[in-house]
Amino acid sequence: MINDKNKKIRIRFSLLNWLGITILVSFFVYGIHFDIFGKKFEDVDPLFVKLHYVVIIIFVLYMYIYYRFLKKNWGKLDKPKKNKQR
Repeated sequence: MINDKNKKIRIRFSLLNWLGITILVSFFVYGIHFDIFGKKFEDVDPLFVKLHYVVIIIFVLYMYIYYRFLKKNWGKLDKPKKNKQR
């Protein structure tokens, strides 16, 4: 039962990671889109630019916390258990 709970937690965090990556990529695509079609960030709504940077900062902080603190404990769960039979 404990293993099932850990698996659910790991799946939930991996989904959060993918969600964060897709949001980050979509915002970068929007930034490239505005540069390609002649609009600079000054011409775009300033609120959108602030939102763009806020999302990037939040995502970077989240990834740092995830890999610095949480991944350290979960690495032990991912390793297969060896059978100690002699």
